[in-house]
Amino acid sequence: MQLLRYICGACAFFRPVWPLHLIFGLAVCCGFSMSSQFTAYNTIAYDRISPAQMSSATSFYTTFQ
Repeated sequence: MQLLRYICGACAFFRPVWPLHLIFGLAVCCGFSMSSQFTAYNTIAYDRISPAQMSSATSFYTTFQ
């Protein structure tokens, strides 16, 4: 979580003189980190849901996501 904060925070310091490959690399790392974080949140959202309640839980979670 801290790593994501620092990587995405570095994007605030982009300037026109920065090399494009560095900007691209940071943007890719930021996108990958956020994607992994959201995937983890979506995985643990259904951790203790029984199979009988899965349909209701999916509808509820999708509504408030």
